Amino acid sequence: MLALLNNVVVGMISLFAAIMVINAFAAVISHRRSELARLQLLGATGRQVRRSVLTEAAVVAAVGVFLGLVAASATVLPFAIARDEGIVPNGTLWLPPVLAGAAVILTVVSAHAAVRRATTGSPLQSADASR
Repeated sequence: MLALLNNVVVGMISLFAAIMVINAFAAVISHRRSELARLQLLGATGRQVRRSVLTEAAVVAAVGVFLGLVAASATVLPFAIARDEGIVPNGTLWLPPVLAGAAVILTVVSAHAAVRRATTGSPLQSADASR
């Protein structure tokens, strides 16, 4: 019963974090719309602009997953040792890789959707709208 409660709490926290990631990328890309338009006006194709944003999103996701795993290990490992489970906890070992993979996929997909909306239309109009 306690494991189910823990999984529900992890699910709620993950859902909240997913909403934050989607909103953050939408806001960042919306704020950078004129910068992306200027890149297109300087000769970058829409595909190059999208690829650069997706690469940035993948790097952010990788760093976030790494730091998240380090932070989680700093709390989970001492707790597991205190409960006499050893270094590897007896709990659901499938959950961290699933959450890490979902975080990377969600970050890249939300960045792709945001940059796709930002690069549609004329780059000239987007660059002029920032003034």
